[in-house]
Amino acid sequence: MLLQMFSQHLTYIFFFIIFLYSLLTEDLLANRRHKLRNNLHSTKG
Repeated sequence: MLLQMFSQHLTYIFFFIIFLYSLLTEDLLANRRHKLRNNLHSTKG
């Protein structure tokens, strides 16, 4: 029974970690895009 509970929590933790990781990577990509956009604008101007 304890093992079953632990495995259930593990799946939740696993999904939570994936969710956090995807959010972080999305933020990083968005920041990179912003930087690239700013660089393009600055070179044009």
